[in-house]
Amino acid sequence: MLKLDSAKAAFATIGAALVLSGCASVGSYTPPSSLTGDDAKNEVVVDKPFDATWASLIDYASSTFFAIDNFEKASGLITLSFGSSDPGRFIDCGQIVSQSGNFNGPYTTYMATQLRATLTGKMNLVVRQVDPNRTLVRANARYIFVAPPQAQVSGESWTFESGGQATVTVANPVSGTIPTRTCRPTYAAEKAILDAVKK
Repeated sequence: MLKLDSAKAAFATIGAALVLSGCASVGSYTPPSSLTGDDAKNEVVVDKPFDATWASLIDYASSTFFAIDNFEKASGLITLSFGSSDPGRFIDCGQIVSQSGNFNGPYTTYMATQLRATLTGKMNLVVRQVDPNRTLVRANARYIFVAPPQAQVSGESWTFESGGQATVTVANPVSGTIPTRTCRPTYAAEKAILDAVKK
């Protein structure tokens, strides 16, 4: 009887260990929450004439992380490009826990550090005179977040714009997580433009 109880205890211990080891390899993924209102704002009307607004935008963009690709004052269009080694500044792709990868944090950071993903951004600024002393500025960005293909892992790519998001089915999701990953703007790039032009 004693031997039987010992055997049962041994099996119970082994079973518990197997369950725990199985749980240890399971991760979790939480998509980003939606942004609305002022948190997702990408246009503003400023109390400045068109010429002053235009000059402040050119001055600001040329002295920051933005690169000016093209500008045409007559049409009120400025095209900027930007990228970042810290994609989490500009995009939110949710949170991930990967026990096997020993990672717990933003999915953008996980992709950048684990899979060498890079972010490229393009922004169109539309500048329109509302009246002689007021000007509309609209910042619309396109985000391209790409992980290059690696051994046994296909490349992943998200493309979305201000006001939108992209959901992609990934080839090898962390065990225990849903198969899709969603990315959206943080609006840091758009906000930088709107804040600068209001000064």
